[in-house]
Amino acid sequence: SLAPRGFFAMPNGKGPSYIAAPMETYFESQRQNVTSTTTDPCQMLWSQENSSNYRQWLAYQWDSLEYDDRVQNFDITNAVKQASSYTSFPMGSSIAEPPAASWDIRNFLEDGTLDICSTLKLDPDGMPGIFRSGELSSISRNGNAELIEPILPLVGHPGSCLGSNLKASQQNGLQFLVHDFDAICDQFQPTSRVALLNLGSSRDFDSDEKSSLLQVVRLFGKFGVQFDHIYDYDMKKTAMSALVGSDEESSLLQVVRLYGKFGVQFDHIYDYDMTEDSHVGARENVPSNLMPVYHWISANVPSKSNYIHHALGLLKAKYRPTDFVVLKIENGIHFKELIAQLYRDPMLWRLIDHAYIGVGQSGGNEQLIEALRALRLKGISAHALL
Repeated sequence: SLAPRGFFAMPNGKGPSYIAAPMETYFESQRQNVTSTTTDPCQMLWSQENSSNYRQWLAYQWDSLEYDDRVQNFDITNAVKQASSYTSFPMGSSIAEPPAASWDIRNFLEDGTLDICSTLKLDPDGMPGIFRSGELSSISRNGNAELIEPILPLVGHPGSCLGSNLKASQQNGLQFLVHDFDAICDQFQPTSRVALLNLGSSRDFDSDEKSSLLQVVRLFGKFGVQFDHIYDYDMKKTAMSALVGSDEESSLLQVVRLYGKFGVQFDHIYDYDMTEDSHVGARENVPSNLMPVYHWISANVPSKSNYIHHALGLLKAKYRPTDFVVLKIENGIHFKELIAQLYRDPMLWRLIDHAYIGVGQSGGNEQLIEALRALRLKGISAHALL
């Protein structure tokens, strides 16, 4: 077990804390009845159709649908204009109106003429104004509290247990996940760097429906969180990087080390592999606006352990707790060792803000639930991602 069952940490002012929603607490107490071998995880609800638990689930379902509609209809340009009473930019502000999907909340934090975080609220009362059922869990870290969807034995939209006629877009992806963007914004500083680390590249950018990585990037971008770097780790066997090997074998490595010897450190190294068919499709479908920040990395390491060590080591070497880091783990990546490393390493707790774990990992639903709770206990906003 990654973390003790039944834990629900209360705030104590010392480090991160996690408070589970009432419905999550109920399901945790019933976990022996809802395991990875259960054929119908909805059975507890259907067998108690007139119970208070069932009514709470129903209320949470409608809250989730309302939340999803508000996210889909949110427009940061209109929100900023309404909050500032301006009809165009720049009026009383040094910030010019950017093109669609290019807003960056850090510019407002530096400018200081507008409380940008308040404009990201989807309701005047914040998340409690939408989720009147009260069925949201809470994560506190560094003095900031962030609301998040409860961890439940079902994977998918909460309405899936009630036979709702959901839109196709609401049956998977990010639609059933709750992101408290005004609270997320409060964690930012003008100098915060924003990074996304994707473990197990799908290399599929054809559409939002196919690419969960693209879904995450566009959702955050919709609320003014623009990624400076996207590290997309690919475990497939591909051509070797020119930086791998000895100095005698790698002319690129010779150049890098010569300049470094005299204090010239490269901020970025773009290593284009021209080998025919070496990684067809790795970059060709990447949206043009992401090309400057997208880094496709062929892990090509002897073991998954080294692969994980390299990826997490990159975070620890390059980023600070004041930065905003998102970790995404694709389907099929064995994550038990990864979660254990995250759980044991306080430096990683402070670095990683949000984590998405692909459903379908080895170990089944039981291990997924344990992993989500283990990360949340350490202050990481962890989500299950279809």
